[in-house]
Amino acid sequence: GSLAYAIVSVITGRLISALGTWVVPLEALLIYGLLLLAVFTFPFEKHTFISKKTRNQGFLKKYSRFTVVLLAAICLYTSHSFLNNFMFQIISAKGGGSDSLGITLAIAAVAELPVMFFFSRLLKHTSAGTWLIISGVAFTLKNLGAFLAPGVTAFYFVQLFQIAAFAVITVASVYYTDAIMSPEDAIKGQAYFALTSTVGAVLCSIVGGWLIDAKGVDALLLLTIGFSAVGAVIMVFGVLSGHTKQESLR
Repeated sequence: GSLAYAIVSVITGRLISALGTWVVPLEALLIYGLLLLAVFTFPFEKHTFISKKTRNQGFLKKYSRFTVVLLAAICLYTSHSFLNNFMFQIISAKGGGSDSLGITLAIAAVAELPVMFFFSRLLKHTSAGTWLIISGVAFTLKNLGAFLAPGVTAFYFVQLFQIAAFAVITVASVYYTDAIMSPEDAIKGQAYFALTSTVGAVLCSIVGGWLIDAKGVDALLLLTIGFSAVGAVIMVFGVLSGHTKQESLR
């Protein structure tokens, strides 16, 4: 996914510069067409799973500190959405255009790959919970760098923080959830974590556009830093005061 995102970002940026934004929906139709073709040709098999059902209320009560981690993830994903959804406005403020946008997104996507491929080796050095804390710090540093970057070139280098930010939280969340939960609850926990990304995107959409129109790009970037910093602090609290003992035992 990250590799495809990188390639498509570069291609799309150049196509928009050469032909205009009308190529974007055509690209989307082509990609979704390929996705549907892949789905229809995939040999799905029916399986019957027997699992212990847990009510949502009981689930969150059972894993109370996980709820704190989810709140932290919402803050971090909101900051991530601020940066990504309004990247063109941010790039424009730094003096770039559509080509620069494509390159920026490609750098971030490629930077994710090493961590995603070799995260199991990183777990040998420290736990998934600690990596979640590291991701919170990396998100904050990335957003701070985006605010301070004087131009497009510096902004390119800021994208390298993606290595320890989005890439880490995406993979570490799966391992963390599996480590702190009973086997019958792990998939539900991962679903909850995936939901935090959607909640973050919704919060970003509600606030971001209005803020840019009213106060400008710098105000948006300051809010982005605030969300990620709060998320990092909450993540530390959720991980360290919660299930670290249980995680280490598993």
